[in-house]
Amino acid sequence: MCCSCVANVLLTSLVALKQACSSILLGVSQVPKFDTDGDEITPDEVRGLFRDTTALDEDSIVVLRQLSQGMFIYDPVNGGESWMKRHELIEHILALPPLREPRYAFHTVLTADDYEVLRAVVRNMSSRIIEHMRKDEFELVGISLRWVLLMFC
Repeated sequence: MCCSCVANVLLTSLVALKQACSSILLGVSQVPKFDTDGDEITPDEVRGLFRDTTALDEDSIVVLRQLSQGMFIYDPVNGGESWMKRHELIEHILALPPLREPRYAFHTVLTADDYEVLRAVVRNMSSRIIEHMRKDEFELVGISLRWVLLMFC
């Protein structure tokens, strides 16, 4: 899946992403330490993969460029010399401005199996709520509804 496709799936909207860009640190992992010539792969080389903006609109291009500027490569075990080290990564994260409204910036991505499990949970919760309503157990209805709200909000 291309980088912009992943971003579109994970982020609610381009507007939210543009607003959150300065608070997002783009990390790339599982990069081979060396290229086929035996030279270390650098963050600049990985950033080059983000330069292909074919078929992207202007706003997407701007966001992709902003995110790739702060991009880092990290491998906790086998990192290259030019790759960010753990303590540098922590310092960089702590220096980022906080997201003001993170719930508007990101989506959760579910697989087909995840959807089935979620549907089963919702069916189960719905059945419990209906049963509690029939028994006039309104306190339990309220507790169950709070759980539903926690799952979806």
